[in-house]
Amino acid sequence: SYFSIMLIIMAQVFASFLTMDFLGRTVDKHGSRKVLLVTGLLVPLGPLFWIFRTDFVYLLIVELIAGIFFAGFKLAAANFVLDSTRPQVRLKCLAYYNFFTSIAIFMGALTGSLIFVYSPAIIKNPAILLFGLSFFLRLAFAALFLPILKEDRLLEIEIKRASTRHSLTIIPNRGVMYDVLGK
Repeated sequence: SYFSIMLIIMAQVFASFLTMDFLGRTVDKHGSRKVLLVTGLLVPLGPLFWIFRTDFVYLLIVELIAGIFFAGFKLAAANFVLDSTRPQVRLKCLAYYNFFTSIAIFMGALTGSLIFVYSPAIIKNPAILLFGLSFFLRLAFAALFLPILKEDRLLEIEIKRASTRHSLTIIPNRGVMYDVLGK
């Protein structure tokens, strides 16, 4: 029923909200890259489990777990962008990140709907094909792109003096920048 599907989809959002604090502390403790690697390899499992069973309780549990993985991935990805960009370009980089993520979601939904509608008659259930395809593509992108990420955490230290403001910026693998600004 429509109500059951709505509850299953809401389970993912609910799990995200409940675990965001824990996931934030995990990202702070272990770093964005490690959380991205773990959650990026776990996120593809969501559509895979939709292939095996269709009962309500099973799918509710699958989506609760998928919500935790997605929340960790999205939080770590946003943190990764924040940590590896200078404050002057941070908003631009976040805008690019959100723009390209939105385009990918739109293209995935459009492609999936076209495959579902125009799949050959020999495919009895195109939804199973889509879930399998979603699993393999997510896993392929995770395996291809996640290992090449390098975590560079931008560190700024303010040094206060009487008449001027000093700022020391440390960017791993790029160097140190020392700024002196008048009050």
